[in-house]
Amino acid sequence: MCRNLEMNIIRCLSRNVEVTWFWILILGFHSSSASVSLKTSDNKELALKYNSLITSKTTKQPYLVTIYYNDIYFCSGAVLANKWVLTTSSCVWGHNYAKKLTIRAKSDRIDMGGVMYRVAKCILHPDFLFYSTKHNVALLKTSTPMRYGNTLQPIALAKRSLVAGDTGIVSGWGLSKERKGVKILQALNVSVAEVNECSQSYLEYTRMLFCNRTEEEEPCWDDEANPVVQKYQLYGLTSFIISCSGAKYPVRFTDVAELRLWIRSTMKESMP
Repeated sequence: MCRNLEMNIIRCLSRNVEVTWFWILILGFHSSSASVSLKTSDNKELALKYNSLITSKTTKQPYLVTIYYNDIYFCSGAVLANKWVLTTSSCVWGHNYAKKLTIRAKSDRIDMGGVMYRVAKCILHPDFLFYSTKHNVALLKTSTPMRYGNTLQPIALAKRSLVAGDTGIVSGWGLSKERKGVKILQALNVSVAEVNECSQSYLEYTRMLFCNRTEEEEPCWDDEANPVVQKYQLYGLTSFIISCSGAKYPVRFTDVAELRLWIRSTMKESMP
């Protein structure tokens, strides 16, 4: 994935003419609020408050892997089984030719180490549309089983959505507050509180929409598909990231619990 704002916009625009309209429209919005929020099924809005960015290790997040297209880092993913990785459709959309996708596991870095696995199958959610926030998940199936160890373990899918008062960890690779590329695994502690912020920033507002408005660290351009984890359960994936730390635009997360049935059934149907 490109490592500056302009190149990331070019990457998106090159995929589809419709995306030009989408990104221009989003970048034209403005909000001066200061929180991180999501919306739940009972129509309550929640906020995620981010603490400081810290360097981490794959022994602490052994479910986390990096995804490459033509050997270029694109995004992160979470290991669900020894041949399955969950990521976002917005990451691999337009680049979902499986033979060109690879996965790096067991490494704290995006540029070296660990073990590389080839992708045999890439399955986007059938209802995903690039200009929409809905159904933003995809499954990658590796050609050979991934071998577990202390730096590689699967993670369970959450059965419920996050609620106010919950805490969790967002981890992955991306850009720092200074907009410099980060090659070593980073992690953020997050906590959830009720607010009413996010819907005013997007035309389409659906569940699991986190809106970071703080001056602290936050997910950034290269943080696509980073997992949100609580008690070793996967609750969300960063989705359609537009902002960097201190920016005016929200960060969105896919609600994994809402798509759990599709994920499980797709994995089962695709078993050899």
